[in-house]
Amino acid sequence: MSINNRFGIDENRVKRFGKNYSSIDFDMKENLSAEEFYTKGDYMPVGKFVIGDRQIPVTVKELEKIEQTAREAQSALRQAYRLGLMH
Repeated sequence: MSINNRFGIDENRVKRFGKNYSSIDFDMKENLSAEEFYTKGDYMPVGKFVIGDRQIPVTVKELEKIEQTAREAQSALRQAYRLGLMH
């Protein structure tokens, strides 16, 4: 199951937000049971994180790390902008 429905690509967003924007997605593992998710989700792949033509199997912990890294990257960019560190 695709989270962002990347198959309905909006070409205007691709041009505006970057070539990978509409390809970023998460495909949940189809045969994942509730028990597996609850007991093994932290260390067992629960789906695939997709960017462009790359599909990377990920665990719940890896998804959390991706989210944390993205938030910290945005924060670092905003701080660099505020401090005038950008050229």
